[in-house]
Amino acid sequence: MIAFPRLQNILVVIALVITVHPGSARDVSRSESVTCDIFFYPIGIQDKYMCRTTKRDRSGKHQQFKCASSSCKIRTVDWSKYTFQKCSYYIGGDRAKGIDSIKEPNPSITPIQYHANIEKSYVDVQNQADRWWYQCIYSTLVNDDINAARAVCTACDLVK
Repeated sequence: MIAFPRLQNILVVIALVITVHPGSARDVSRSESVTCDIFFYPIGIQDKYMCRTTKRDRSGKHQQFKCASSSCKIRTVDWSKYTFQKCSYYIGGDRAKGIDSIKEPNPSITPIQYHANIEKSYVDVQNQADRWWYQCIYSTLVNDDINAARAVCTACDLVK
């Protein structure tokens, strides 16, 4: 028989709070979905992509995650099969050189990666076929604009 049963009960409650507190698990990895609003690019490890969201951490920085690309979809389409549409060519595939206004937009691009410019409503997409960069404009007024959709992943680890 324990001499201090009240102390034992308090210690059990403290141990339970520490064990089941959601903050400790949430800091290491996430089981809920993560939307890669700002960018999504391969990091050189098989099936791993870096994902940046518009959500901010306690210090005010955008949250970043390492995600398994096999867990990512855009809308209902697997990341590896999604296509952006009617995207403009950058001169020589180089974003620094600007848009090639002479060429017709590429009708369909399967991305390697993307970087979104949310303020200007476009996303820069690197094409799998030719590895060139394209600018894909979208409208925030059109609810189902194909170029406005972003990768949503379910197997991600928070990067600190």
